[in-house]
Amino acid sequence: MKTGTIKIIDGKYTDHFALGEIDFTHIYLKPYTGSKPPDVVIENGHVYHVAQLKTTAEGLYEAIIEWLAGARELENEIFIANGR
Repeated sequence: MKTGTIKIIDGKYTDHFALGEIDFTHIYLKPYTGSKPPDVVIENGHVYHVAQLKTTAEGLYEAIIEWLAGARELENEIFIANGR
């Protein structure tokens, strides 16, 4: 399973998420603290269709689409939550 990590900054809070590829339109999204969790833990994360993330953070949807297509890596990428 292809995995990655992102950070979403929402005001004074920074949330860390591990991503896991399910198929070309679905991902696992697992919040974590500390180091990146192993794949088996990521698979216990929430399942999302990538379109559900369009309004989460600026540029996140596009980055995930590119990541799923193999056009970029997502390792500690930082995104700003929409509305901030």
